[in-house]
Amino acid sequence: MVSKFFDFVLSPFAEMSPYAGLSLISVVTGVVMVFLYSWTTDQKKLKEIRDKIKIHFLEVRLFKEDMAEMFTIQREIIKENLNYLRYTFKSAVVLILPILFIVIDLNARYSFYPIRPGDSFVVAAVAQDQNSLARIELILPQGLSMDVSSMRIPEEKRVSWQIHAGSSGIYNLIFHQGEKQYMHNAVISSRIQRIYPDMKTEKEWISRLTSNAGLLPSDSPIQMIHIEYPKQESFLGLQPGWLYFFFLISMIAGLAVKKMMNLA
Repeated sequence: MVSKFFDFVLSPFAEMSPYAGLSLISVVTGVVMVFLYSWTTDQKKLKEIRDKIKIHFLEVRLFKEDMAEMFTIQREIIKENLNYLRYTFKSAVVLILPILFIVIDLNARYSFYPIRPGDSFVVAAVAQDQNSLARIELILPQGLSMDVSSMRIPEEKRVSWQIHAGSSGIYNLIFHQGEKQYMHNAVISSRIQRIYPDMKTEKEWISRLTSNAGLLPSDSPIQMIHIEYPKQESFLGLQPGWLYFFFLISMIAGLAVKKMMNLA
């Protein structure tokens, strides 16, 4: 549901810089999170705690030469900070879930670029064992062609192919292993789209959570299928760039709205 909503909202930005659509989502996320925070916290109580902490910091300046009093004040500051965390804990739990779903979807959109029409790319499969490796074959759909035939690395139980992309589209790559076959989609486009480079087995719980590309059976002779997409650029030298940008912009937007609403 989150993915389809973002598909609709971000479609006007699909041919722009990745940071155009990401800026919109970041600002909206920051604002919405602040409203959720205000609805799920006791603002009156939090403001009382905040005011007490401010008073204790003023006392630190007044009694800085009285060590006994300083220890008492510092103990009170710690106690009030723990109270603050206790009253905001429920809100933090409520906010984590939507943030998690948003980050998972944005990761699929902004970690990689689609393969552009006319470019070449590498497809790889990792086998369960060397016997399985020898029997893996790749069948290409019309619109894709093979630049380099299969290269097998028995030590890594890995086979790879270099593919040439034709026109834009989503292409089904079919991997045969004996009588079994598995499919993974290759996205050829100049527009920003959701990208799932890896297709892994069901036994990897993180794959269940993050992949919409489908999963390989846990007993599959092919343990992973990988399509090598171009990586998105870093942000201020940091990777993944989109993630740092998202949190920075959403925090700035959130703090601005929080200040306007005078929230604790």
